[in-house]
Amino acid sequence: MRFALPALALLLLPGLAFGATGLVDAGGQALDESTRARLRSTLADELVERPLAAEGAWLVHGAELASVQTGGTVELAIAVGEARARLGALQTAAARKTLIAALADAPGSPNAVSTKHLAAALELLGQAAQDEGDDAAATDAYQRLLTLAPSYSLSTPPGMGYEDLFNRVRVKMNTVREGMLAIQHDLDEVHWDGEPVPAGWSGSRSVRPGEHLLQWLAGNTRHGVLVTVQGGGMVSLVASASLPRLLGEGASDEGRRVALIPLLQELAGELPAIAVVQSHDPLRGYTLRDAVFESWSGGVAAAAPSSPDRARFAVGGGYGLVDGSHYGEVTGALDIGLVGPLSLRIDGGVGISEPLDFGVDHELTGKVSLLPGIGAGVVVRKPDGPAQPWVGLSLGVTIAPPGLREEAEAEAQALDPELAERLEARGPVAFRGYLDGGLDLAPPGPLLVRVFGGVGYGLGLQVRAGAQVGFRFGGAK
Repeated sequence: MRFALPALALLLLPGLAFGATGLVDAGGQALDESTRARLRSTLADELVERPLAAEGAWLVHGAELASVQTGGTVELAIAVGEARARLGALQTAAARKTLIAALADAPGSPNAVSTKHLAAALELLGQAAQDEGDDAAATDAYQRLLTLAPSYSLSTPPGMGYEDLFNRVRVKMNTVREGMLAIQHDLDEVHWDGEPVPAGWSGSRSVRPGEHLLQWLAGNTRHGVLVTVQGGGMVSLVASASLPRLLGEGASDEGRRVALIPLLQELAGELPAIAVVQSHDPLRGYTLRDAVFESWSGGVAAAAPSSPDRARFAVGGGYGLVDGSHYGEVTGALDIGLVGPLSLRIDGGVGISEPLDFGVDHELTGKVSLLPGIGAGVVVRKPDGPAQPWVGLSLGVTIAPPGLREEAEAEAQALDPELAERLEARGPVAFRGYLDGGLDLAPPGPLLVRVFGGVGYGLGLQVRAGAQVGFRFGGAK
């Protein structure tokens, strides 16, 4: 196949990071640098753009086209009438000559050839050949007739000597495996074997292997070509001018799928995948790889391309509960991108409140105390979009300040020896683990807003929740 549509742009993907790969612009739009960047973000890092250049009015799969004819002078309907009269006058040689010339000229006929006259010409040609004892030529004519009109019946009455050979040919043709034909065009007029084909996608119809007639009107000129269907598979004919429409519709049924596969595979050449851009706003399309189609989407056209952030830093505050004591917390977190949605997070905070409450009148009540902690772990986060939920698991330590701990132990000894023993056994450092979850809001630009909450254990049950603001670094926004 060769193609001639320079308005279309084709991107080929030699090595793609994701399962969906490849690309053709169905709308004929120019692919500016912004669109290419978004396509690289969606499909692959490397894209090779190629224009579609071609020859011929039709893209064909499952059949072969003879040379296109125009400017014919013989009207098949007139030739059929002349041949019928000559056969009646037993002028079989003249009738055969007239019919052979008319059928050869039929693709370039000045008017659309009807199925009725095409079938009648082949029937008369077969009968003329039988009259002259040329059963081979008659068989060929009847095969061509039953190829384009499988249910055809002879117009002559029984007993004239034609039906035996014709019926033998019919029996043989009925054993031939039929294929399926689909035609796509947006031309003013198209005829297949004399039948009009409406504009658009014809849908699939049965077709027999053999010779068929395709005619179309381009401007004021009628063109025609003999089409030889090769076997019992899928046959597709796409008018070159209708290729954007076919690409835009995609593989929505078996006919379109079969038409698109060889077309796109030939355009891809040695490259492993090719995709079609069906829409720029939103950016979406489909990919062909190993004869399998897969849809993809790259977001709205107004959105800039994005890539995973290399780092995120956020600070804020919230609430903490540690071993039954309530804290207000100042918190911070640093995320370092690892691979895909996975990040390393280092988080820390300082709790500010009353670690122990010995009663309203006790001297420690209301005293400001600090309870720092630090941890590290992994976070799995939705990598793109304005709202990015995440979940994380971390391990770390909580540190009780020595002065506060010693004072608390002394006070507790006087009030409750068991409490004092528990505080002394706790030590200055306690390991902790947290299971956290939250939502990162990532508007255009580097800004980051985060809400979070989590539960853990260390110095008893721990709970935390809060909000942070910060910045994102290293990704395209």
